[in-house]
Amino acid sequence: MVSLRRHCLGSLIVAALSCAATGSGAAASEQVYYRTFIVSPAINNLAIRPGVPLPQTCRRGDLLQVTACRGEFEPASFVVETRRTLESVHVDAELLRGSAGIIPADAIDIRVVLPTFKRINDYPGTLNWLLMHDPGLLILKEEPWPESLQENASDHARHYTKTHHFTREPIDTSELQPADVKRRQQFWITVRVPEDAAAGFYTSTLTITAANAAPRKIILHLTVPSFDLAPPPFDYSVYHPAYLEGGPMAVDNRHGYAVLSERRYLAELRNMVEHGCLNPILRAGPGPEREDGQIDMSYAERILALRRQVGMPDKSIYFIGNGPFITGAVPEIDENNGARNTRLARQLARWAKQRGYEEVYLQAEDEASGDRLNRQRRAWETINQGGARVFVATGRDFNERVGDVLNLPILIHPMHLALDMINRIPSERFFAMSPEVRDAIDLNRFLQPDYQQMVADVHRRGYRIFTYMDPMAGYTFPETHRRMRGLGLWKSGLDGTANWAFTHETGNNFVNPGPARWYGLFDWVLRGKEGIFDTLSWEAYREGYDDARYLATLRQTLDQAEKSGKQPDLARDTRAWLTNLSIDADLDVWRHEMIQRTEQLLAQLRR
Repeated sequence: MVSLRRHCLGSLIVAALSCAATGSGAAASEQVYYRTFIVSPAINNLAIRPGVPLPQTCRRGDLLQVTACRGEFEPASFVVETRRTLESVHVDAELLRGSAGIIPADAIDIRVVLPTFKRINDYPGTLNWLLMHDPGLLILKEEPWPESLQENASDHARHYTKTHHFTREPIDTSELQPADVKRRQQFWITVRVPEDAAAGFYTSTLTITAANAAPRKIILHLTVPSFDLAPPPFDYSVYHPAYLEGGPMAVDNRHGYAVLSERRYLAELRNMVEHGCLNPILRAGPGPEREDGQIDMSYAERILALRRQVGMPDKSIYFIGNGPFITGAVPEIDENNGARNTRLARQLARWAKQRGYEEVYLQAEDEASGDRLNRQRRAWETINQGGARVFVATGRDFNERVGDVLNLPILIHPMHLALDMINRIPSERFFAMSPEVRDAIDLNRFLQPDYQQMVADVHRRGYRIFTYMDPMAGYTFPETHRRMRGLGLWKSGLDGTANWAFTHETGNNFVNPGPARWYGLFDWVLRGKEGIFDTLSWEAYREGYDDARYLATLRQTLDQAEKSGKQPDLARDTRAWLTNLSIDADLDVWRHEMIQRTEQLLAQLRR
């Protein structure tokens, strides 16, 4: 029989110990209990949304595991969920320690993923999307579209019931800021492995603190492989509709694109490079023909100088801005202006080669089809004759109409056409990845014989082919964005990707506090006053780029192993594994398998 006195004494001792740990009996009663969930994989298609249960990609836990090569950025994510408000929540990271050495704590960037009200298809919805260091910088308010917009909009305009508001100038802080968590907060971790990091295993501790809760630990494990990543075989581009201050194109700004200082333009290019987007399509190009017959290239030179500062490679240049060139159907090409087109194209190609660029492209009439394509043929022929090249966004009928003179078709991806057909279903079905949505984003449609024949025809001519709307930049399918920019490019036989757009129009350029009517279906990122706010789709762009680098590294290593004759069974098995890989493969499993096989092949080569 247990003594009542002993039981009561034991309870008092436990209570006393609890009070000592928290400071006082009153403080102990105010401690808020909360849970942590690991988001795995961090890049996925299941949206985290306010007011609904967490998706199956969120699992209770306190361990983040990351594998990344030297120089690579790699994401991880976790969620804090509470029933009572957590006050002044903050997360601090310790340095990464391992047997191979130390990686500084500033290699770990911590941001929040803010709930964002954005266009999902034809309808809006709220989901975690924008990445910021300051959780209080952007808030949502119940505020419908103004009547002036609703008058000319379709019936879905009444669903636009919220507006973002910047609480101060839209400039993010450099480090995570503390903030209250009323129900749930998602945190985004980006580990940047230093270029000189030693291969091995590292551990860090992330400490979650709150004014009214006990500290909690999240363990971060980092594995750095023994090899460095090779460059990908694809061209990673994006339409970048922005002008430089003082440039001639900024004056005739009929579309209302951003006009940026050199400092802000540099910041955007640097952000692109950090996400693997190394060759944006420039809202720049040749200037007018001067009296001496030479093209004024001063504005383009300014742009290229900024590109070089951030390390963009000197390979191909894609210009939107054709200056004195005729690239479309109007005016018609005759003997005189055709000869002039060829002369200027020869001059432009020579200018590009003198600066180390292999090719220079001019944009034709955007998104033309049918006879509109046919009418541009002669203009493209004269440009090709001079050694310059032509690119344009187009539909699939380009191949039989102008395929022989279109040097770089940027083909609307059939995935977009399928998504566009179901755009009017409620956004909830998009969030839930309903069967019709899953069917629409099926990348296997590009593997059909007609599309594969088109790709083969382009390559037979010695040209390249990109896609866009693959899917639209703002579609809330991060895993699909990643898949399309890595495994999807490779299996489809494509040469690159160039979506519209890094940011869309001036309406998405925010410089002042107050309303921010940003709905983000066409944008990879949100432009603030001094810099860029990343999104989950933009983080996924980088993950796809990195997948392609792991693939390039494995294939190069495999080629070396086959030539060496070492471990032929391993090399043969790896070749068969790559050949038989499905475009629908689990991307994290694929990445892990590529790392393992690369390490195994390298181990044999080093013997």
